[in-house]
Amino acid sequence: MDWEDLSVSRDRILSDNGDWSTYLESYLATPPTDPYAYGPLTKSFRSARVYKRCWDVVVPNWKDRMNNGEIITNDLIEVSLTSTFQPMLVHCVGRWPGASYVTTYDYGKMLGCPDGANSIITPPANLQEAINLIKTDEGSLRDEAVTAAYARVDISELEVLASLGEMPETVDWFRDVLKRLIAAMAALKKRQYLDMLNQLKSLRTSKGARKRAAKKLGSLTEDSWMEWRYAIRPLIFEVKAYLAALETKVEIATRKTARKSTYDYAHSTSYLETTGGIIYNANIRRDVTTTRNIKAGVLYSLNPELTGWWTHLGLDAPVSAAWAITRLSFVLDWFFNIGQWIASWEPRLGLTPLSSWVVETRSTEITGKPAPIMAPWAPMVISERSVTENGGYSCVLQVKARWANPSRQILPTYRYKGLNVSKVADLVVIGRKLASQLLR
Repeated sequence: MDWEDLSVSRDRILSDNGDWSTYLESYLATPPTDPYAYGPLTKSFRSARVYKRCWDVVVPNWKDRMNNGEIITNDLIEVSLTSTFQPMLVHCVGRWPGASYVTTYDYGKMLGCPDGANSIITPPANLQEAINLIKTDEGSLRDEAVTAAYARVDISELEVLASLGEMPETVDWFRDVLKRLIAAMAALKKRQYLDMLNQLKSLRTSKGARKRAAKKLGSLTEDSWMEWRYAIRPLIFEVKAYLAALETKVEIATRKTARKSTYDYAHSTSYLETTGGIIYNANIRRDVTTTRNIKAGVLYSLNPELTGWWTHLGLDAPVSAAWAITRLSFVLDWFFNIGQWIASWEPRLGLTPLSSWVVETRSTEITGKPAPIMAPWAPMVISERSVTENGGYSCVLQVKARWANPSRQILPTYRYKGLNVSKVADLVVIGRKLASQLLR
């Protein structure tokens, strides 16, 4: 991803609005003999803020050029900040050690906001700071999203080539199922199930027989599991796809957009922080949530003279079909994006990519709520204390970057994102079968 164009981009503050509020603060003594007494004073604070700033590459005469059919996608970085804030207001009555007067103190605690604008997060001051926020990871997820989007430059509704490649195995499976059904019917007809029951009864006394039966039962369970996962289920999905294709009306379009999204993380943390005060300390519970989302898209054109039933049947993707029927290719695709990488580079008949982009959005949300007030920070003997306003804050900083026409991956990348229970079971069964074959 190249950021050099943004160094000569325009800089615009799209909005910086908000509301300001006030509260009263005072430090009074009875009788008024404390030289530090003051107030009541009116304190102002920013209770809400909406800030938006954008750096983007200027394209001269872009409206006229787009009206003439030119496709324009420019690089940009956009920063937005929204925040709300309300100070904690505390009322205290007490006496300083050795003092002959009683002090009444009304104080607004800023809840850990050091700057005058009372914002928990400050937006980046310049372009380089904005780039640093989005450029912490130059990596694989953006490339993976772009590869997946290019792989979706595809109008096929069926994968006929892959189905034809798997046809011998499908026929063998049907033949095996038929043999098992015939054998089961014959056994029932000859009452061989009684012999099976007698054999099961004999397992009670024969330890070796129990072990053999358990091994046979385990093998039968594994075979049945793999048969369901990679024979019956795919066949059901394929039949559904064929039925859906028969009901689908072919759209006549000259341009389409292929899109793909990936999520990096959504992470939350919580912790307590202590803020000092002239009279008291307060605990603040701060919750921080960070998210990262990446979206890529490819705009492509369709040539109606080259697209037809053959493209809708997937006959123009022989390399992808060859990978799909390669033994254990689906296992490799759990860990590497090989299948998508092949599809992203394989040319499709009548489909021409025109423009592409990738958009990354990173968001940080911080919320704070006061916890119970701690013991007095100052050595004042408190006779009365109350919280008249709990207060709190919420700030969301979002940084969005868009790259125009990003490059595609030269090689597949590792992309392991965890396996569900079914895939873990598949790996165990496949590993056991491969090991048994090697040990023969």
